[in-house]
Order: sequence, then structure tokens, then C-alpha cells
Amino acid sequence: MPGKAAVAANERESQTIHVPIPTTTNDADRRTAEADLRALFAPFGSAKVYIPLVYKTKTSRGFAFVSFSGRPNAERAMAALKRDRKLKWAAPKRDGPKAPAAAAPPA
Repeated sequence: MPGKAAVAANERESQTIHVPIPTTTNDADRRTAEADLRALFAPFGSAKVYIPLVYKTKTSRGFAFVSFSGRPNAERAMAALKRDRKLKWAAPKRDGPKAPAAAAPPA
């Protein structure tokens, strides 16, 4: 697990903002939330919106990721909107799955 310094460095380089959103109950609500987030962040530049879903229910997990093409646009959005919403920098994606744990020796 990375230390606090590594996490802080990753956040300084991130171009993605973590946005809390209400959980939704159906696909139409999710599409509306995506459109609303695109409209909210549009003044700050081109952005991609991703709303993770609960696998079994296909409902929102209660947050979204808004990714910008550059850090300056993301910084402007964060500065302008963080007073109204609980925004935070998203950590960059990890480089793949964790290595499997070593098998215990036979007893």
C-alpha cells in the first residue's frame, strides 16, 4: 500500500475528480445524472463522466468520476465547484490486479 507521500503525489498529478451523487434506481436516472454532470463541468473544458454501478442491481454506487484532458481544466473545475459539492481528487488507476498471495506450504 502506498504511503501518504505517494498518494499526495498521485493526487497532484490527477486529472480526475471524484464527485458524490445520489444513488439511482434505474438506468434512466443514471443517464440523466451523466448529462447533468457533463453540463455542470462543461464550462471547464471537455470532460468524460463515469458513474460506477453496483454489479447485481445496476444502480449507482453513489459517486462519479469526471476526467478532464488536462490538469489545469480539472483544477479550475475543482476551485469553482468544491464549495457547493464535496469534490476530491481521484487517485489514478492502479496498474492492474494485485499479485496473488503465495500459497501456504503443505502441512
